[in-house]
Parts: sequence; C-alpha cells; structure tokens
Amino acid sequence: MTADVDARIVLNAAAPLVPFNQAGVLSAADVHVAQRLAALSKTDIEPTVLIATALAVRAVRLGSVCVEVNRLSEIAIDDEESGIDPDTLPWPDPADVVRALESSPLLAGAASGPLRPLHLAHTPEGPLLYLRRYFQQEQRIRELLDNRARTHPDLDAGRLSEGLHRHFPDAGPDRQRIAAALATAGWTTVIAGGRAPVKRTPLRGYWPSCSTSTDRVFALLWLPRRAGQRPNSRHRCALRHPNSGSRSI
Repeated sequence: MTADVDARIVLNAAAPLVPFNQAGVLSAADVHVAQRLAALSKTDIEPTVLIATALAVRAVRLGSVCVEVNRLSEIAIDDEESGIDPDTLPWPDPADVVRALESSPLLAGAASGPLRPLHLAHTPEGPLLYLRRYFQQEQRIRELLDNRARTHPDLDAGRLSEGLHRHFPDAGPDRQRIAAALATAGWTTVIAGGRAPVKRTPLRGYWPSCSTSTDRVFALLWLPRRAGQRPNSRHRCALRHPNSGSRSI
C-alpha cells in the first residue's frame, strides 16, 4: 500500500521554496522552473533570488508579466485549504531581494554562460521583476504603440459625423458614440467591457448583419476617407473574447 502523494508539493524542492510551496503560494510548476533556471546558471543562487524567481514565474502563470518586489508578501495563496497563514511565511525583505538580484547571475549573467532570464525594472512605483522574455515583449509592444500614435488616420470629418449619427441615432448624450468617434482618431483602439454595453440595433449599409457596439466602430472605420472613394478595405481587425475565442476580419 502506497501513501497518498500530493502532486502540488515538490518532493525535492530547494529549502527556501518549501514553505511557499506547502502553503500554496507556489505551484509545482513555479518551483520546477525556478530550480531549473538556477541549475542552468551553473552557479550558486541566493535563497532570496530563488524565491523571487519562482514568484516571477507564478506571476506569468496567473496572467501578469511581472511581480512587484515591494509587495511580495501581499500575494494571495492559491490553496486556501493548506491552513497556513501567508503572513507567517519567511518573506524576504524587498531591499534584500533587490540587492541580491542586482548581483545575481540570473540577472547580470555569469562566466558559465549567457543565460540571463530575469530583468529588474526600476519604476517610480517600485522595482518590478520580470522574466526577461516578457519584459522584451512588453517593450516591443510599447514601441509599436508609440510609433502608431505619432500619426492619425486621414478621415473626412463630415462623413464621420454622418456615420456617427447613422449608427448611433440616439438624440441624447451617448458615451458609446463618443468612444466610437475617438476610436476612429487613432490607429490602435482597445475596446473592453462586459456584455451590458452591447447594443442590439442592427446596422444598415456596410455591415447590415452586425448588431454590437464593436461592429459599429468597424462600420465607421470602413467609411471612405474622402467623398467618392470606395470603402476602406485595408483595415485589419482582431477580436478576442475570453469565452468565445478569437476571429479576424
């Protein structure tokens, strides 16, 4: 008869990671990735750096790109059934974490190889620890958005006004109409929100079968830039919904 084994607990976890793994702060994946990165560095990694690395991995797993070093101890535990109070865990001091990271091979590199999987960004709100790949991706997206923001679409104001009144016919103030007008003024627009703001009035004209506020924005973007021109067919639209997947137009 074999004893029950909890797959969430890493049997060979490094000592600094054990209490965080047992408390449910770190998953098995967080521990394994952090320990593998430490092993690949072929150097001794300080306990505070190992904990911070595992927490950076955890952040990505939960949908973030970084972890706030000054708020490490404010992280909620994944497993409330562990019965361990997170305030009793041996959280490292943020200042000690920053000092250890700045001299760590995982951030500064080592003679053993070019591996530098971590990046520490100093911001007015405090230091942020990234897995370097996600920091580079974030910076690339920022550069692309900055470049796109330097110019604006050339749209005919009269035709835009006509389209706004056509697709948003309510006489009173309409925040969706204002948002749609702003969306046409730039090359990049992020539309977020729940299902409540969705309008169900069918569109007429270019998009006769569409009914949502997002579709109305598309209809405005599809307007010819100048009188006599054909509808703009060079727009690229990518839609993503957490429940219904994604589609491109």
